[in-house]
Amino acid sequence: MKTVEIPRKTFDKEARGDEARLLRLVDILQHPSETIQEFLDYALKQAIELTESRIGYIYHYNEERCEFVLNTWSEEVMEACHVEKRETTYQLDKTGIWGEAVRQRRPIVINDFQKENPLKKGCPKGHVPMTNFLTIPIFKHQKIVGVVGLANKETDFDENDLLNVTLLMEAVWTVTESKKAEQALAESEERFRALHNASFGGIAIHDGGVILECNQGLAEMFQYTREELIGMDGLLLIAPEYRELVGNNIATGYEKSYEAFGRRKNGEIFPMRLEGRNIPYKGKIVRVVEFRDITKEKETYAKTIEINRRLQDEIIERKYIEEALRASEEKFKAIIETSPDGIAISTLDGIVEFATEKSYSMWGFASDEECIGRNIIEFIHESHQQKAIHYVTEMLNGNLTGAAEYLMVKKDGSQFYCEVNANILRDKNNNPTGVLYIERDVTERKHLEEELKVLAIKDQLTGLYNRRKIDEVLINEKAEADSNDRNLSVIMVDIDLFKLVNDQYGHLVGDQVLTEVTEILAKGTRSMDVLGRWGGEEFIIICTDTDLDGATVLAEKLREMIAAHEFKLVGKKTCSFGVSQLHSHETIDALLIRSDQALYRAKDQGRNRVVTEF
Repeated sequence: MKTVEIPRKTFDKEARGDEARLLRLVDILQHPSETIQEFLDYALKQAIELTESRIGYIYHYNEERCEFVLNTWSEEVMEACHVEKRETTYQLDKTGIWGEAVRQRRPIVINDFQKENPLKKGCPKGHVPMTNFLTIPIFKHQKIVGVVGLANKETDFDENDLLNVTLLMEAVWTVTESKKAEQALAESEERFRALHNASFGGIAIHDGGVILECNQGLAEMFQYTREELIGMDGLLLIAPEYRELVGNNIATGYEKSYEAFGRRKNGEIFPMRLEGRNIPYKGKIVRVVEFRDITKEKETYAKTIEINRRLQDEIIERKYIEEALRASEEKFKAIIETSPDGIAISTLDGIVEFATEKSYSMWGFASDEECIGRNIIEFIHESHQQKAIHYVTEMLNGNLTGAAEYLMVKKDGSQFYCEVNANILRDKNNNPTGVLYIERDVTERKHLEEELKVLAIKDQLTGLYNRRKIDEVLINEKAEADSNDRNLSVIMVDIDLFKLVNDQYGHLVGDQVLTEVTEILAKGTRSMDVLGRWGGEEFIIICTDTDLDGATVLAEKLREMIAAHEFKLVGKKTCSFGVSQLHSHETIDALLIRSDQALYRAKDQGRNRVVTEF
């Protein structure tokens, strides 16, 4: 390709060109651009004015794909261009002479654009007429990352134009890359901060025992502020008798979870689980440790999921923005991959945008593609949907709600309980952009809690209410009878000569007799009656809305049913019954004493009978 020779300019003109270029560069850098697009638009305008051109463009270029992507056309081009179909993306092999700057990897100047040239491929109908043309490749790390083109200068483009535009655009591109990195870094830091704050446990990073950084969870666990913790000797958070163990584990780099006792600011000692590991930080090795308060787990004997959440070191003070961004992204990825909890991100409207394998498998899906694009409310049981909407609304209003439990629905329709800790994601202007969810399946824990509730009120052998529950029922029924002037009666039942069964046949047979008596009493009582095991071989029946005569009839019926029953291994057995009715202003203890007295008289009168106590 033949290009024009550019004569040398005088030193004075070059000096004036340097000054003009520097002034425009300063103007560009100080221009209040909200976006990178606005920044490059203004830079192109300054390049056009600097060279006294009329029109211009800036394209991004990708060497791997050999592809141009339009970033900016000058306003004059948009006004004068009448091409029907305006392309914004071009492949290098489809370009004409304007692509030679990339193919030849050097600036191209054409001062007589109308002259025939074998590299031209023509212009589409309606294209802006051109008289002369200059295009310059922009290099970054020996790769072409963009091209700038200028055209229709009233005089010829010269060497001074080449120098000014090259130096100007190289500086502009450096600033552009920095702005891109700053924007990406801010987004990455926000994601990492949201995960850090949403952590269920306490996190500390320390060097030689001194705490360098920690999350809010650690401060709340030990009842300090974060400011008080940073700079503190971490072993002061450990109960004295466990400091040697924790210190040795730190010194040896022990990475498995273990239990110790912590000490809060007020001196309270509590059980906790610790897990730590060494990580690189500012050219040396420091320690990141997770603290888990397991007080509730110990108190309720619940076996909760072992937490293995390790955090990467806090964002290193960046020397170069690109290095800080890469470190932050790796930190975010490590948390996602190693977290034992499910992690998902949705839009503010609830549309799932991201889900880890732990999260989508918890919902019953085989891949994230099955759940991305669906509304997260679909995975919540309808009975809990309003609760979920309320919690997210409260977070958007600035009210922190912490973790909450929801009944969830899997893909196959099965249900499970999930503990969810949510946090609002925000952009650099603090505007909400989405919701982060950290999820944990707590179905096993819920079942254990329900079993413990049952064990607290039921007799283990017979399955009847135990004495504690019966006391509660008596209090409630007496209050109901007193306030509504209703009858209330109590029947005490005792198996006759039960000790002989245990002595002759053993306690296993005795348990079988107790079980059979329970079945007969349960079958013979009414739905309004409350049956319980009072202790040993003694049972109690609370008869609501029943006077003494009615309770006596019921007791006689039950006595006959038991006397007629053939018990396994022991044959016939009988029971004695004591019946009493609650008097006005009488206490529960007095009522029970009268029932017991009636029962004792039934025993004294020969057993297998019903005796009432007035």
